[in-house]
Amino acid sequence: MISTSRPHSTVRSARMAAVFALAVLLTMCAAACSPAASDIAPHAAATAGDPVFDKTFRHEFADVEGVRMHYVIGGSGTPVVLIHGWPQTWYGWWPIMPALAENHTVYAVDLPGLGDSTGSPPAYDKATLARYVHTLIADRLGVRDARVIGHDFGAAVAFAYAAQFPTDTDRLGDVPRAGHWLVEENPRFVTEELQRFLA
Repeated sequence: MISTSRPHSTVRSARMAAVFALAVLLTMCAAACSPAASDIAPHAAATAGDPVFDKTFRHEFADVEGVRMHYVIGGSGTPVVLIHGWPQTWYGWWPIMPALAENHTVYAVDLPGLGDSTGSPPAYDKATLARYVHTLIADRLGVRDARVIGHDFGAAVAFAYAAQFPTDTDRLGDVPRAGHWLVEENPRFVTEELQRFLA
């Protein structure tokens, strides 16, 4: 009597070895064909390889009273400061930033403790965070006529910015609480509304 279990076992082992070899080759090819994740700085991961970002915007950092503040800057024209909500980052504004940058210098800030802003302010209340944003925008970057726009918690920080530094605030705007959805799902509408507000 001839056993058939051994040939099936051999064929199964050969197939598994071939699948494993293919997986190894695909992994090696992927590593050789694209930059390693470790080669991309964490703050640049969301925009790595994005030609629209690379054409107009850049990541920057500034030290503000013990906090390394991360912000994205791009465009030219009147300055617009975008302050994100909770628990978001500057990237929440990305769908509308390229269009705004056609007529404005756009500053999208990561609030202390969020995104790629590192370090700890003495408190996280709106007035303190507004002072950090103001120190970055007005003192470090020299922008004394900012149009400050916030969303969600960022709208409260924007209001505190304008309340504390009225002479450095040209306009104050608020994208309503549903604005995060609007920015993501209907960026054209938000952009058009902001363009009218900023004109």
